[in-house]
Amino acid sequence: MVDPSDDASVLRELMRRVAKGESVEIVRTSSSEPLSRAVPGALTQHQSTIEDALRTAIGTDSADLVAAMRYVMGWEDTRGLPSAATGKRIRPALCL
Repeated sequence: MVDPSDDASVLRELMRRVAKGESVEIVRTSSSEPLSRAVPGALTQHQSTIEDALRTAIGTDSADLVAAMRYVMGWEDTRGLPSAATGKRIRPALCL
């Protein structure tokens, strides 16, 4: 049995199930609980590091392809203006 209050054990169990090819569903435990509390802290603790690394890798070049990459990442809107959307970053968090 996994202790739901222990982020590390929840993450280990999640990774074990994914490695076995099992279906995994993360469910919000309460409608009044902020979504950030439903996600294990181990998945969010490296969020700023991941964002910084992705931004560095993609860069700020004005080429159309690079601008399209920034749009796909949610950093810019269709006009090239800054956007607050960041999308999902579950794969990089699981790698860390």
